[in-house]
Amino acid sequence: MPPRRWPLRGAGRATGGRLRRLRVLAHRLPPSAWNALAWLANVAYGFASSALIYRFVGPGEYGVWATVLALRGFLVLFESGLGTGLTRDVALEATEGRSARDRLAVARGLYLGFAGLAVLAAVAGAAVPGRLLHLDPRLAPAARGTMMLIGLEAALLLLIGRVTAVLRGRERFDKVAAIASLQALVGVVLILTLGRRFGLVGAAVAAVVARTAGALVATAWTRGERGLEVEEGGEAPARASPAALRAVLAVAVPLWVMSLAAQIGGGTDVPIVGHYYGPERASDYALGTAVPQLCAGLLFAVMAVFFPRLATVAQSDLARLGPKLAFKACVLAALGFGVLIQCRAPVLQVWVGTAPTLSLRVMLLYALVWVCNAPSHVLCLAAIARGRHAVITAITVPEAVASFVLSVALAKVWRPEAPAVVTLSIMAVTNLVIVPAVLLSRLGVPGGRFVRGSVLGVAIGAALSGAIGLLARAMGGPPLVQVVLAAGLTLAALYALWRLLLSNTVAPRRLTILLGGVGDMVRREREEIVQVRRRLAEERARAPEIWTPSPPPLVTVHIATYNRGKLIAERAIASALAQTHRNVEVVVVGDCCDQATADAVLAVRDPRVRFENLPRRGPYPEDAWARWMVAGTAPVNRALELARGEWITPLDDDDEFTPDHVEVLLDECRRRRLEWVYGVAAMEMESGRWEHVGRWPPHEGHIAHQAVLYWAGLKFWHYWPDSWRLEEPGDWNMWRKMRKAGVAMGFVDRVVCRHFLERREFRGSLEEALAVTW
Repeated sequence: MPPRRWPLRGAGRATGGRLRRLRVLAHRLPPSAWNALAWLANVAYGFASSALIYRFVGPGEYGVWATVLALRGFLVLFESGLGTGLTRDVALEATEGRSARDRLAVARGLYLGFAGLAVLAAVAGAAVPGRLLHLDPRLAPAARGTMMLIGLEAALLLLIGRVTAVLRGRERFDKVAAIASLQALVGVVLILTLGRRFGLVGAAVAAVVARTAGALVATAWTRGERGLEVEEGGEAPARASPAALRAVLAVAVPLWVMSLAAQIGGGTDVPIVGHYYGPERASDYALGTAVPQLCAGLLFAVMAVFFPRLATVAQSDLARLGPKLAFKACVLAALGFGVLIQCRAPVLQVWVGTAPTLSLRVMLLYALVWVCNAPSHVLCLAAIARGRHAVITAITVPEAVASFVLSVALAKVWRPEAPAVVTLSIMAVTNLVIVPAVLLSRLGVPGGRFVRGSVLGVAIGAALSGAIGLLARAMGGPPLVQVVLAAGLTLAALYALWRLLLSNTVAPRRLTILLGGVGDMVRREREEIVQVRRRLAEERARAPEIWTPSPPPLVTVHIATYNRGKLIAERAIASALAQTHRNVEVVVVGDCCDQATADAVLAVRDPRVRFENLPRRGPYPEDAWARWMVAGTAPVNRALELARGEWITPLDDDDEFTPDHVEVLLDECRRRRLEWVYGVAAMEMESGRWEHVGRWPPHEGHIAHQAVLYWAGLKFWHYWPDSWRLEEPGDWNMWRKMRKAGVAMGFVDRVVCRHFLERREFRGSLEEALAVTW
């Protein structure tokens, strides 16, 4: 018999050379890391290109460049509406089976039309930058040429927008990162050569060539990887039907209005300042806005990873996910922009070699703008994902008009930083008061939890940024040393926050319950994993060959129940006994259940069914949500002690297995020599609407409890009754630790169970539902 191997399965093994190892690494990195890398590439390109252009052409001509980029926003504003809508459609296609092919066919035509429109608009408006800035004849030709080339670059962005939207919807953020990195690399190299020699026109040519390189790579991937070209394949060809056009426009038009409003409200500040004060002041103003905007882009890119999940998650999960995301966004915003506020002078010195007073003031104001924007951005992201964003246009349009009118008026009679003051004032009122008041109730997100999470996040981020700023200033030294020190401390703080507060398994409440024993739980987990690795090695050493196909191994189905009545017998136990793999036992443990439930179980006349009723419940926490996360822990742990099988699979008392549940999962374990495997669960999200839940890698929300089968050698590992302190359900807490300990895991892309939502669970509060069901 060949020696057994015990690797972590499913993510692939690092064999087959260096390329194979890189591919494995790519699959193991989380989507948030890849999306952050994509935006880091864009941020790096923005920083590098702005610094180089400023140093090559000086502040006057850089003001022209900044004005052209501000006008470019009007050329690409259609992309956000189409791209966001397509990302949502593709995400829903993957989870709900909705076809996005016809909508993609419509989007292709719209993207092509808007790309042509961008070119025509750039050519027609080539003289606008010069007229706005009152340029002399010497600079006017360069401004016209730059505007036309940037229009072409905007058209190329629109041409590849459809592909990147599909990639994001499929959560292929690794490819999005590759495209962005290629564009950044090509753009910086060409600016170094062309920008130095040809000034603004050379920099614009570099941007066009970089975008062309990204478009070519995206096109090659689309043709070479059929999975990315959604409208290809299938029985019927994709067609741009009127119904598909209406569906696309229903999502896109409100987003276009929002984008136009944002461009009018904030994207006109640089041209306004340049019109009244000249290109040099426009340059200083643009330097002040650039760094905060680039940092905000990075923050929102990290948050955008959750967009597909926001589009597909159940309503009850959205109520829990919203405050979590708001907390994360506010921590990151307060930390990052707080450090930027304190180190803005060294940052500008290192970046462009100067720190104008106007730039420093504008940078401070815009950093505060983006901090105010963080919580409302989460709500807007959720509203767009749920298709409830039309109401946002009623907020953004008056906001944009007021911002534009006040900016024009105050910039003329007051001072050049007036548009930034106006933006901060209006954004503070809109984003901190009006948007939450409108969207919280519409999205079903608890307002109290959302506000507490946001305030706590800002407080934590501000405290950390204050400490980092004080330390950076105390160390002193040249601007570069201060920037490197502040950046290093910020990254260290972000890593510590990720480990302590921002991981997907932990919510804002974790900080408040640290004193309640979470620190001890983390230490206990480390010790448990060390002990389990040792115990697991012992179990493997003395275990028989567990993957042999014959004789058929005994599989234990364990069911915990509490006052479920006849449903457990008629649905759960019946589906366990009807398995195509006949050698099963069903262990039912009551959580001090009522006599009617006990009688229903005992009425099943099958020797394979055993029943035990615990003399007392729990104990469980008083909080309803915490109780839900660990309800049934006591009977499940007792069922593991009673299990006799070589393999174990859990089942909830109101759900059912598919007839081949055990057979499919057990065959996968034999084929790949796994110790733990899970499949897809068909879950009834609301009356008559079902969704499939389950995908690799294991992640909270990607696995259903009743879709798992594992080797009985792991049954010594019990569920933690206090995992609620980490805001982790008991099952996910155990599986996460199993993976961390090196259990050989895998996934089967097959529906193996059905989770039913009882009709009575649609009425009443969470507490009432829990009182009925557990």
